Amino acid sequence: MQNHGFSNTAEVIQALGQGQGDVIGSLYDHFMDDFLSWSGKRFQGNREDFEDAWQDAVIVFYENVVSKRLTSLRCELRTYLFAVGYKRLLKNHRKMKRFFWRDTIDDAILRDHEIATFSWDEPWAEERKILLAAIEKLPKQCQEILLSRYYEEKDLQEIQIKFKYSSLNTVSASLSRCTKQLKDIIEEKMSRH
Repeated sequence: MQNHGFSNTAEVIQALGQGQGDVIGSLYDHFMDDFLSWSGKRFQGNREDFEDAWQDAVIVFYENVVSKRLTSLRCELRTYLFAVGYKRLLKNHRKMKRFFWRDTIDDAILRDHEIATFSWDEPWAEERKILLAAIEKLPKQCQEILLSRYYEEKDLQEIQIKFKYSSLNTVSASLSRCTKQLKDIIEEKMSRH
């Protein structure tokens, strides 16, 4: 990281916290080629996908530092940035795979209802039914926020924006409250069995 004049991660975080915005540009350029090379070996995709993931990683780091959610790291800065970019690529990879990469087994499952609904194929069938029934008993907003978080894998900031919450604390409190409601409904249902 000597390129931008900082010898360690703590100095980068301190500089960003003090409003030295030019640091983020240097940081972006310093590790970008390594990330593009590294991600290109692990994922199928084009350069634009990898650049988007890298840009998102740097933006997440910047926003977390400026908002004081990130004041130190237990790993190298490069490792942190690569991990955030990797998570973004994994998320995109899962979405693409879900829609585009089908094979003969996928086609057979879609064609043949019996294959898709074998009860022995799903060891948690009963629990799944209870969970789905419990989710339906939740208020609509709780259903939507839980699905956004745990099914769509949205982070707290994305949920804050989507549902127009005033702060991340409000998002966290809402998730906690909805999760508790869901747990209570399930426990009530399980006690009746």
